[in-house]
Order: sequence, then C-alpha cells, then structure tokens
Amino acid sequence: MQFSAEDEGIADAVKHAAVVDLATGVRLRVAAVADLIVLKLAAAVDPARRPSKREHDIADVLALGVSAALAASIFHDGLHTVEEVKDACRARDLPMR
Repeated sequence: MQFSAEDEGIADAVKHAAVVDLATGVRLRVAAVADLIVLKLAAAVDPARRPSKREHDIADVLALGVSAALAASIFHDGLHTVEEVKDACRARDLPMR
C-alpha cells in the first residue's frame, strides 16, 4: 500500500510503526494494521478520489481483515476526516489509537 506524506493520519501511522530487521540487514518500518485501516477508510471516503481508487481502498480494508459489512457501514456514513473515521471504528470496537 502506498501513502504520501501529505495524507491526513500518516504521521500517526509512522509514529506507531514497528521496526522490523530483515535477515538481509535491511530495516523496515511497518505500520500497524489499525493505522492502515484508518488511512484506507479515510481515502475511501475522500470525494476527491476517483471511484475506482475508492473501491480499491475498500478492497484493501477487507484484505486487512475488516468484514465487508463493517467496511460498507463505515464507507456509507459520509465521513470526511481521519478523526471521524477513527471515531466510527472505535464505535464498532475496532482497535484504534
């Protein structure tokens, strides 16, 4: 999954990321699933994004283990900010920071 430095919520994802040392000596920062879900749901409800991109964001959320019904209910709530998405996730008992 790709995000840019301008994406709302990316700072939290970077702050919470775990450092993973690969056998090759490469160190990776890996975002927490909860942060990825928030970023992808926020992207999915962004009206400025193309519908095909928004559909892909929902598919990514499903791949991260969120049920289709839950993703659909969050997607259709008319949310517009990362904080609104986080609040919706918390209300549905998803672990958010």
